[in-house]
Amino acid sequence: MTTNNKLFTTIVFFIFISIISFTLERTLILTTILNISEYSYKEIMALYFMGLRFDVKIILTFLMVFYLPYIFISLMIFKNHKKIITMFNYILLLIFIFFIIMGFVNYGYYSVMGDHIDIMIFDLVDDGFFPAFYAMLFNLEVVFLFVLLLIAIIISVSFFLKQKNDFNIINSSSVSLLMSFVVSVIMVYIFAPQGGSAKSSLSRTTNNSNVNVVINELALNSVMYLYYANKDRKGYTFNLSSKQILKDMNVSNTKDLEFLAGYSKTNPLIKQTAKQNEDLPNIIFILMEGFSSHINLKHNNKTNNILGEFNVHKNEDYFNNLVFSNESYTNVTLERLLLNSPIHHLSVSKGKNISFDTSNVLVFKNAGYATEFIYGGHRSWKLIGNFYLKQGFDRFYSQNHIEDFTKRKSKNYWGAYDGDLFKFLKHRLETRTNKPTFSFILTTTNHDDVVLPENFKSKIFDLSVYGKKQSVQNQKILNGYFYSTNQLGIFLTWLKSSSFAKNTIVVATGDHTRKGFKSYISDKEAFYKHSIPLYFYIPKKYKQLNNKILPMSHIDIFPTLFDLSLNEKKYFAFGDSLLSNTNKRYGYNVHNIKNINVIIKNGVINNHSFYNFKIDNTFALEKKKTKLNQYQKSILSTIKYKEALAKYMIAKNFEISDVATTTP
Repeated sequence: MTTNNKLFTTIVFFIFISIISFTLERTLILTTILNISEYSYKEIMALYFMGLRFDVKIILTFLMVFYLPYIFISLMIFKNHKKIITMFNYILLLIFIFFIIMGFVNYGYYSVMGDHIDIMIFDLVDDGFFPAFYAMLFNLEVVFLFVLLLIAIIISVSFFLKQKNDFNIINSSSVSLLMSFVVSVIMVYIFAPQGGSAKSSLSRTTNNSNVNVVINELALNSVMYLYYANKDRKGYTFNLSSKQILKDMNVSNTKDLEFLAGYSKTNPLIKQTAKQNEDLPNIIFILMEGFSSHINLKHNNKTNNILGEFNVHKNEDYFNNLVFSNESYTNVTLERLLLNSPIHHLSVSKGKNISFDTSNVLVFKNAGYATEFIYGGHRSWKLIGNFYLKQGFDRFYSQNHIEDFTKRKSKNYWGAYDGDLFKFLKHRLETRTNKPTFSFILTTTNHDDVVLPENFKSKIFDLSVYGKKQSVQNQKILNGYFYSTNQLGIFLTWLKSSSFAKNTIVVATGDHTRKGFKSYISDKEAFYKHSIPLYFYIPKKYKQLNNKILPMSHIDIFPTLFDLSLNEKKYFAFGDSLLSNTNKRYGYNVHNIKNINVIIKNGVINNHSFYNFKIDNTFALEKKKTKLNQYQKSILSTIKYKEALAKYMIAKNFEISDVATTTP
């Protein structure tokens, strides 16, 4: 057997088993996490064909980067070709093991997080890998797959180690090897970008073999999702200039961009609140970790009350479940709420020292409020302690302040117990100055791995109402949810019986849906995937929301607060106040940059289709989808331009600040 023939055989075998591993990853997700019966034979065939193209692309790319150049150079330099091929087989083995590990990670991530690998995986590594990993150990599917992973690695290593390579190699000439290398490079150059097709370069933007988003995204393999996660992470920094944003949206100036985003003389970007009572209320904004609508919608009865004492206040005051979180993770939700920013991870970017003009906190500060941020975790998380002191907050309190006050150390990895956080909040109210106070609260307890105070008595909840089987991990998650919402209820009971009841507005919502409880994979679960509740307590002497249960998202909360509390103050109206008189309302979630899901009064819009709510008041969606009408398409278009406008303003703010700091 010649050197070229042996090398060719080895490469073909590597490509074959790598394709098998990626196909198995895709099949496992399709059959064990998704409901394969929802998809047609044609959709499944289109998925596997497109998936094969992506797999070929990534396999050939790895061969080009890590294998082909080095083995051909070595074969042309050294005469012992048998030894060289044997040695380079271990490189193929390492690449194959990497593919297998990535398949395992993607499957486990999908089963817990409800999506393929995305930028959140870097947050897990940076901030909480071990708690998340510990929580995954209780997921039987993940444990089973981990065992399969170990078996696959052992078999692969054994196979490579047992190869004796007992063949006679005829030393090929340097010219022959050089020609083989050139041909290999040309083949990789042709096939890798296109994934086996010369029609177009393959990327996630050209992955349109199926209209159904969920099955369509299965075409990409785990390695490509890791690549795009890293690319998205870098894209959240200031790599785009304000000029580039205008160019990408095909507009020449900001006025055109504002117009396309829905702004006009009658609906300006900068609005002003009405003249109202000079008695400014205290504002308490409580952002609850993992406060999912799906979980609270299913509590229903006294024996399965998942909300605890908060259930009383939910029924007494304004409570809206038709709300989408604009983002899907805590840190980016903070930046969206407080800074109106679709550019993410600002606190750890080049913009960490900038005070952004779009800050909602500055509106309260400029109106004469004392402002404070109370966080249950460490102030060093994402560097938010230093960062938000530059965005209009006077003070930042964290876990150390809370535990020093309560004299109790939390055993929860993520921070102080929520009950202790609310005790500290009471203390801050009671010791406030004569100024009205804006307090922003971020809880942590309802986060994997859930660790509750030792005096907490575990509850037993009926998991069947969520379509889930009884398990220790799921009960643990619901205990965390109950503990947090119950502590919120206890705080509200205290507040309403105190002197602050007459002059304090409280708003509470979730940062995103509860991760790790249910994946909400299918399109018909799109509402549950992005919905979080919104609660308002408003004293009688201020304007009331009455029963305006309208679709909205996080970006609408601060405009509503401004309209409720402030006297003739200007603010950036990226969202719409609930007090505005319009029936054409919507809320939206921008998931992983590319997917927009929109909630309207009668259903949910995604990039391609519309799903009506069922009539049974469960907020489940009909299986049947319809094509988008002109109005629904216009909503998606407006959102895209709104996102671009907000990005433009953040980027412009950065550029102006950058020039100011570098000019002598």
